[in-house]
Amino acid sequence: MTIHQSGESVYKLGVAQRDEFDMLQDRPVIEEIRHCVVSPAGDQVVNGDGYMHGDVTKYQILAPAGTVFRDGDVVRVRGEEFTVDAIKSFDYSIGRRPMLARHRPKVTVTVSRGEVSDGL
Repeated sequence: MTIHQSGESVYKLGVAQRDEFDMLQDRPVIEEIRHCVVSPAGDQVVNGDGYMHGDVTKYQILAPAGTVFRDGDVVRVRGEEFTVDAIKSFDYSIGRRPMLARHRPKVTVTVSRGEVSDGL
């Protein structure tokens, strides 16, 4: 099995909606992106005077060639919601020479998630 046949799914999510009781609903899944390679890109604790304490988690996602991510898209990775970081997504397959069309590089994108905590 090659890397193009394995990996995990990442889900693009739609806009958050509320029900008739004004309760926040789960975001609807717009698209399932299969065969992605997800790896940690960073984890940091944010603390100090004058701002909230929290934790920021980042993942780097290698998605199949031709996958389109936009800055600010919300995706579900490993059960958690993350936001696509600005200016980090890039499709290396654009502008490739036709004789190398068999080689289709993956799309690279970095996503992050911040959580606020008062116990850090």
